[in-house]
Amino acid sequence: MGGWPVKQFLLRQMGRFSIKGLGLVAQLGSLALVVEILGTDEFAIYAATLSVAAIVAQIIDAGFSRYSFRLIQQGRSYAPVIRWSIISKLVGLCLVLPFGIFTVVFLDLPMGLFLLALAGNLFLQLMSFSRYVLLVRRQVARCILLEVSAPILYFLSILPILVLLISGVVSRSDSFLFLVVWLYFLSFFLSFCFWTYSIGVIPAWKRGLHLGRINRLPLLAKGLVAVWKRSFWVGIEQMLSTGWYNLPVLLVQIFGGAAAVAAVALFQRLLNLIGAILSVTISSNLLEYYESGGAKVFRSRVAFVTGALTFSATLVCVSSYSGLAAYFHQLAPSATLFETLDQLAEWPIRLALATALFASFLQLSFVALGGDLRLQRCVAVGVGIFVLVAGVLAESSSGLSPVAVTLNSLIISQAAACVILLVVFRLVAQKIVAPPTNSDR
Repeated sequence: MGGWPVKQFLLRQMGRFSIKGLGLVAQLGSLALVVEILGTDEFAIYAATLSVAAIVAQIIDAGFSRYSFRLIQQGRSYAPVIRWSIISKLVGLCLVLPFGIFTVVFLDLPMGLFLLALAGNLFLQLMSFSRYVLLVRRQVARCILLEVSAPILYFLSILPILVLLISGVVSRSDSFLFLVVWLYFLSFFLSFCFWTYSIGVIPAWKRGLHLGRINRLPLLAKGLVAVWKRSFWVGIEQMLSTGWYNLPVLLVQIFGGAAAVAAVALFQRLLNLIGAILSVTISSNLLEYYESGGAKVFRSRVAFVTGALTFSATLVCVSSYSGLAAYFHQLAPSATLFETLDQLAEWPIRLALATALFASFLQLSFVALGGDLRLQRCVAVGVGIFVLVAGVLAESSSGLSPVAVTLNSLIISQAAACVILLVVFRLVAQKIVAPPTNSDR
């Protein structure tokens, strides 16, 4: 009898990991399909456009999506949370959209694609409300299914394009860039609609969409300021993290060619997959992070182990690909994916270091989150962004390839951010355990 609960637990965890694994396969498959369908030049435009849209969407959100989880967890009514989320996004859109338009014009990117990608990111943020409702209801498996639903839908929607290309029904000379970004938007929009309906929160959305009469604007403005004060640090932290993640693509877009942008964008999306894999271990250790961080006992061993394992795994994968590259090119001589991977495979140690430091910082940042060190996290990421930009600008005329320059700067910036958090942990721990002085007695 005692073994049955353990068996149930294991089966439940296997089911959750299977769902997560399905989402990871869909993301990896979508990446390969998009690279192959668009080709180097259009994939570079696609990646740069999505990077700008992600940064702008995060600034618009101002941290309210994550802050809303606290409100839902505290038992607040759904409708007011939805109402303030919509108001916050509408005001943020009016304030931030000019910055996004300027950036798109400066980088010479298609405006229509940017607006579609931005809309997709905003629906992703709105879908987080359904995710938090499921978490509060302790429906973890459905929550994971929600997270992977849009990537799976995106993969299934673009798969027919590659089939048509291979069968010769459509020509490779045709441009599929707008169609691919349109399907990107549609996958998030349809996922948002499905989950809003399936978890039974449509009545709350109907009440939340009633924003009030125009003569209540002063009251709405006052409430909005109060909301932004509460979500300020969360918003700053998320904005900096999103900027740090997407900046390499935008920097290469400025001083590198399309091939370099495609290579860096491919590496960026591989980092995203690594982050998704690590989210499993982060979720399992999340309670420990909060318990240890609340007691100001910062355990950073997991970060070092994760970094070492990620370094080894990346090095093995890159070395294996380098050994089999000739065989892959024989199978598909004109495959854009393999041509782009070849650029990354030239720098195995740099790739391994960059992924290892990314994995370590991800773990350290959650340790800091457990200790409520939000300001310190923002400082670490801010320093990382500064070092990244300064490094790219300093080395852009060194004669190195844009990919190598970006990887060098990314490694130094991530190392700086990790060192800052480790120093903070040590200082805070020493302050807690410091013996009392005579004046204290």
